[in-house]
Amino acid sequence: MKHKVYTLLAFVIFICVIVYCIHLRVQNHKLEGYVNENLNNLLKPIELDLQQNQDILNKAISSGAISKMDLQSLSLLLNDIVINLNDLMTIESHIADTEEAGSITKELLFREKKYIDSIRGGLTRLNEEQLQSFKKMKAIHSTLLNIYADEDIAKTHFKVTNEKWLTVLRRMDQDIVKKDLVGAF
Repeated sequence: MKHKVYTLLAFVIFICVIVYCIHLRVQNHKLEGYVNENLNNLLKPIELDLQQNQDILNKAISSGAISKMDLQSLSLLLNDIVINLNDLMTIESHIADTEEAGSITKELLFREKKYIDSIRGGLTRLNEEQLQSFKKMKAIHSTLLNIYADEDIAKTHFKVTNEKWLTVLRRMDQDIVKKDLVGAF
């Protein structure tokens, strides 16, 4: 009789463990989807903001002039990029035991923002120094946009894996250093 009770108890415990494992698997799958969606919601805006900045910079460089509104747009877009990079770096510091990937790029873009904010007034004509600075910004943004194109982030529709976004963060710093753009600002 005791043997049947122990067998029944073991069977019930076994069933409970299986049900609990299934529950954990479902919860982990939901959490993975949530994290992937959040990563996507940080990466995609960076790409879009970089593209908008590139358009403004192209217009300014080709015309040799920039409006006050375009300066404000550049500043706001750079601020958004830096905030999103910072959020990605925060997630990265919890997931990976690496140095903060993206920190060089974040610092460089922050210095760009400070430079843009230092330009006063309703500027119409760019002097030679400003024109060169805008060309450096364009080179930085082109480098970062190439990373997004190489890594096919645009095709990931809410399935940005850890490897993909960590690769993007690491490549940002590596490519900026490789192209000697760190001291641009």
